[in-house]
Amino acid sequence: RAISPNKVGNTQVNYARTVTIEFDSNSRGPFTFKPVKNFLNVHPGEMTEIVYEVTNNLPRAVRAQAIPSYAPKSATEFFTKLECFCFVKQEFQPGEEVEMALRFVVEPDMAEWIKDVSLSYNFYKLDS
Repeated sequence: RAISPNKVGNTQVNYARTVTIEFDSNSRGPFTFKPVKNFLNVHPGEMTEIVYEVTNNLPRAVRAQAIPSYAPKSATEFFTKLECFCFVKQEFQPGEEVEMALRFVVEPDMAEWIKDVSLSYNFYKLDS
């Protein structure tokens, strides 16, 4: 069951501004890895959640970790992750399917010219 994006209220939210966050995923290993949505429109200061789905396609356990990157690069310092599957190395059992949450805030002081942010994750199999 997929978790739908959830937005939580905050008194610091800038409702006059909307930023589009595009989600991309790449896998380096035996995984199926993707976000449940390709983009979300968010207001700076608003806590937002997106879920990524990962499946281990091997008949054995595998350790892996996700590494993020941003475009434009200048958005990096204004994209605050509160919870992220990328924070830790994880082990996936044979054939295991997992939903992993990312909770984040786009900081209200991000430059006005940034209207779109691409967040890309590379999901890597770690050496045994």
